[in-house]
Parts: sequence; structure tokens; C-alpha cells
Amino acid sequence: MERLESILFSYDNQDRLVYQLYAEFLRLLGIYVCEDIQYDLPYEKQNWNPSDFSLLYRIEKSEQWESADRGITERMAAFKERLSLSVQDQDFWECFDEVCEIYIDQELLQAAAVLQYFKINAPQVLEAGTKFERAADRITELLQKKSELNQNRYIRYAHLYCKQKANSSRYVCEKPVVYYVDMLAEQCLKLIDDFCNFSNAWALLGLISEKSSFYFRETVDAYQKVLDEVSDKPYAANIYYWLGKCLEARENYVSPEAKRQYEQAYQSMKKYRNMYKMAIPYKDEENWEEANRYFLECIEFLDYKNGFLDPIEHEYYFKVNVLISFCYLRQEKYSQTIHHAKLALDLRNVLELGLRETNRETSFYRKMYGGRAVEYLRLALERMNTKQIYRYLSAAYMKLGKPEEGEQYSEKLGCYRRA
Repeated sequence: MERLESILFSYDNQDRLVYQLYAEFLRLLGIYVCEDIQYDLPYEKQNWNPSDFSLLYRIEKSEQWESADRGITERMAAFKERLSLSVQDQDFWECFDEVCEIYIDQELLQAAAVLQYFKINAPQVLEAGTKFERAADRITELLQKKSELNQNRYIRYAHLYCKQKANSSRYVCEKPVVYYVDMLAEQCLKLIDDFCNFSNAWALLGLISEKSSFYFRETVDAYQKVLDEVSDKPYAANIYYWLGKCLEARENYVSPEAKRQYEQAYQSMKKYRNMYKMAIPYKDEENWEEANRYFLECIEFLDYKNGFLDPIEHEYYFKVNVLISFCYLRQEKYSQTIHHAKLALDLRNVLELGLRETNRETSFYRKMYGGRAVEYLRLALERMNTKQIYRYLSAAYMKLGKPEEGEQYSEKLGCYRRA
């Protein structure tokens, strides 16, 4: 029986909601997921090796889906039908229907999106964690009712995955965790012992333990175990990235070892967050030109999405343009300083406009969150602080001999301080 261990989705950028529906469900089951996005604009494509994946899946036009708050059951039924033509993994099909029902009932697509996009202390983040906690309870009941499922790697993984997500939301919101980390880690090690060659279970162990400083060594070892098995695969990029973040958090800066992990992530897969992490050490070293090389690559990558960005991509687009503006300011390139500072402001302005009317830049929020789109749009805007932008614009205009424009932003900065 061939295991479904990894999948590469290829899809057009406007179909990303369909991709996320499928991808989050498969991640819940412990399957590695990669994406090959077809953009409207020309770009340098990633070179994929089909042999790196258990399955290649092209999302067709017929699978287009307009909103996450309706039609999920029908969409997942169609997904199941297409998968059944290629996937012969009996364990996968043994638990598919039950886990899918929980996935839909507990709105885990939206909950996973909240935890991915909004790493802030907010009621919506706690709410998302509660959905995963309820999903874990449902799986507990299912395992008690159908004892044979305790021999199923996918549902055992999903059980721990939901608990880890519930804990993650509590960490972010500075609340006591729902599940003791040592107990979850023990259960995950049992999962690893029970099912050989399940490298993603080691990744889950790292995610379980990484938030606690007491388990730093265990977290590093878990991620390294994954890399021992999949370091040559493109989905290893996530593991390198998580390991880099773990090391960075421990040292409170991008240490040489953390930098090496980020470099490996960048080499494994070209993603905006990997480009961002490549830039940060150069900024810290005041190597402005090299920092901007990676920052600009990050912006170019996000521009390929042609305005259809999710909240975390909006956050990166905003903060990276602010950082580019700063680097140019330090290089005394004042026109470029102004250009990128205004790109950040323009984004914030168009998102604010989206609070009152529909526009392309906020369409993802409406498709993912439906009637709650404005609520999550406000959360995204809270992450976009304009204080530094006004400072950079004021300084750049003054240096260009344009005191009137400089004073305009100095006044805005003054209003900021008084507020």
C-alpha cells in the first residue's frame, strides 16, 4: 500500500481559496503540502521534481469556489472523488469521512487561517484555538467509539495536531495552555514509535514543544530528525524555517546558525518569508544594499499575486516596504525612500477603503471570512503602524530641500505622538 505522504498542488492564483481548503485538510492529516502557483504576471518558476511527491494535483477551473462560508461540503465531496482516482492508501480512506466532517463542522479552514495570519493577542485568535480544541474532543470521542482507528496514523496525527493548534492560540494570547506540553510530546513520541517513516510526526513534535523554552533542545532535535529524512525535498523549507525561528528566538537575534537555516529554507523554496529572513541579518549588519536586494525580491514576489493577497502577505508587503524605505534613507537615496514609504501607505489606505466598500485588495478577506471580513480586516490594519513611515518621509523630503512636504509628515508624526 503506497502512503500518501506529500502532494504538490498547482493552481491559478485566483483559485487559492480552493487550494487552502484542500491543503489545510491534508495538513491536518500529517501530509506534506506544496504549492505551484500560476500567476498572471511573468515570474521565475520553481523547478519541481515530480518524484519528490506522492501525488501531483492540478486544481481545475471546475473546482472554483467563491466563499469559505458556503459550499464546503460539496467542494470536499468533489475533492474526495478526484483523490479516489489516484490514492490507494487504505488508512487514509478509513478516516477520511469522519475527519472531513469534523474539519467542516468546526470550521477548521477559517480557524487555521486565523492562527496563520494573526499572531496577536485577540479574541478571534482564542476563538480559533477553541475550534481546534473542540475538534480534538470530537476525535477523542471517535477514537473511543471506533478503537480500530487507534491504529490509523492519519487520525492519530490529526488528534495531536488539533491539540497543538489549540495550545498555539493560548501561547499567542498569553493564556495557560489547554494541554500540558510534556503529555502532548509523550503522545507524539508514541505516534512516532507506532508508525515508522512518519517524518511529519517529528515536525509536529517540534511544533508542540517549540513555544516552551524548557523544551528548546527537544524542539531542535525534532526538527533535525525531520531533516535527516527529507532535507532534499522542497517541503523541507518549512522545517528549515521553523528551526531558524527556534534558534533566533533562543538567542534573541539571527545568530549564524539561525542564518544558515534560513539560507537553507531560501534555497529549498522561494517564498516571501524566506526572502525576508535572508534580508534581516544584512540590515542588522547595516549592509543596506544587500538587505534591499532580498527585501526587493520579497516585494516582487508579492507583486506577482496582482493584488489578491491574504492578511499575512499584506503585513509583509507593508513592513518590507517600510524597511526598504529605511535602508534607502540610510544610503541617502531619498527618492527611493519616499517611493517605498508611499507604497506602504498606499496599501494601508486601500485596505481602509475596503472597510467601507469592496475592492480587489480586500477580496480575500471577504472570500475567507464572509460576513466577518471587516472584523479581520481591522485586525490586519492594527498591524500596520505608520509612525516610522512619517518619520522617514519627513526626513527624506527635508534632505531633498522640500521643507513643506517634510513638515506635512512631521505634523502627522506629531499627531501620532499626541494620540
